[in-house]
Amino acid sequence: LLKYFILTIVVALVNMAIAQVTNYFSLRISLTVSTSIKSEIFGRMIDSKWEKLSKYHSGDILARLNNDTENISSGALSFIPAVITNIVRFVGALGMVLWYDWTFAIFALLGIPFSIVISRKMTRKMQNNSLASSKKNSDIYGFTQETFSNIGFIKAFDLLRLYAARFKESLQKFNRMKIDYNNMT
Repeated sequence: LLKYFILTIVVALVNMAIAQVTNYFSLRISLTVSTSIKSEIFGRMIDSKWEKLSKYHSGDILARLNNDTENISSGALSFIPAVITNIVRFVGALGMVLWYDWTFAIFALLGIPFSIVISRKMTRKMQNNSLASSKKNSDIYGFTQETFSNIGFIKAFDLLRLYAARFKESLQKFNRMKIDYNNMT
């Protein structure tokens, strides 16, 4: 019993060490990729024609540069490992179910089309929410940028409380949107 207890502790410690090393390298790779993408997009943005760039609100441009590039880099870095992990889990679980009761495995496999239909509907809802979230985030960036650009006028006309209340209201709407999204998923 003591031998298994010590073995369990050693396995847990090794697992924690591996997780720390993995997190460290994942962060390094993620930061490198994110920096590369942001630098490339920033270079293209400042090199583009001013007329094309001026069609967009500055908050939208900032949101695209910061948030969208983060989403792209994190998605690109996590997609392949997630697919591999999920395939291995699926094959392992299917093998285990087949080993114990192959009829149950058949019923589980028959449920796959139902799961696909449900997941497609959920994916559409998630995409719509992501677009709305990006729009709201752009609005917050724009409001913040315009506020700081015009801070002298805002202070001169004693509009600080109004702008602070509007900012807080925007953040609360954004938070409600995120909570609704979380409840949906």
